[in-house]
Amino acid sequence: MDKKSKIYLLIVILAFFLALIGIYIAYTASTAIEFDVKFSSLPINSQKTIPKASLALQSPKNNYQVGETIPVKIILDTQNNPVDGVDVILVYPADNIEPQADNLLDKTNSVFANIIGPKTDAVKREIKFSALPLPHNSFVDRGEVATINFLAASTGQAEIKILFVKDSASESDSNVSYYLEAKDILSQATGLTIQIQ
Repeated sequence: MDKKSKIYLLIVILAFFLALIGIYIAYTASTAIEFDVKFSSLPINSQKTIPKASLALQSPKNNYQVGETIPVKIILDTQNNPVDGVDVILVYPADNIEPQADNLLDKTNSVFANIIGPKTDAVKREIKFSALPLPHNSFVDRGEVATINFLAASTGQAEIKILFVKDSASESDSNVSYYLEAKDILSQATGLTIQIQ
């Protein structure tokens, strides 16, 4: 085989390999485009789950006699969200119950290490206090924040409420602080109705 024939053969072989590489690149690109189209057409859940928590009032019984102590537990449910603080404002009726002055707040069973308050406003008929865990800690569960003790002063129905405005950024109502973002995640507050005989 002369020199020209060898050169020609090398050119043919090189052209063949270049053609194979071109086919491979074209196939890879088309597959990638097809995958990208399929992937982008998949439904995307763009809605971020909003963390929530709730507060509720509980008492051992619904009927009390005049002169009895009415223990009202504030129960926090974090709904598996980490919480690093709670501000509670209770509103009580003006006619038949009164805050028990000598033993207003009981923190014996509180899930929080620190309780600030309470403060009582006799004009607004409000009781305010805050609960905090140890520094750099959070609470994730359902448990008692504290117990507020009232005195059954006269007969009738007494409705005790948690002051709460949904989606409010104000600090003038009850709130639950989300540990990860330091924002209020309280979404529901359930009061309590007591019958005094």
